[in-house]
Amino acid sequence: MRARLLLTGLIVMAVLSGAAALAQQPTSKVYTLPPPIIGQGNITASSTSTAINAAITLAPNSGAFPVGTLINPLFVKVPASAAAGITICWQGGLCTAAKGEYISPSEQGQWRSLGTQNMTTNPPTFLSTGTPTVTLEW
Repeated sequence: MRARLLLTGLIVMAVLSGAAALAQQPTSKVYTLPPPIIGQGNITASSTSTAINAAITLAPNSGAFPVGTLINPLFVKVPASAAAGITICWQGGLCTAAKGEYISPSEQGQWRSLGTQNMTTNPPTFLSTGTPTVTLEW
């Protein structure tokens, strides 16, 4: 009888400690969010290769366009209403249609330099066959 009580007590303790361990497990997944948007602005493209930092018009209450290295991704969004897309040369320099990435109306492009590209001395450049107004976010 005594052995039976001891065995029953051990079983109850094992069940309770297992329930406590389960209760400590997370009940939902933890998601890592992307960095917040620091700034936003517009550029109006033209047929001439132009540096983004020279052509941007900042949105109200926006942070300045990055100086030095870019920490957040740079998003370029061409509205669906645009008559033409934009060619962007993410690594800067003279932008040509052959060298850059074409972003069509209603699409977006994204660039992350991983802190290696200086946005002041070597900003991305762009051009277009039309004059779409494009939104930038960083």
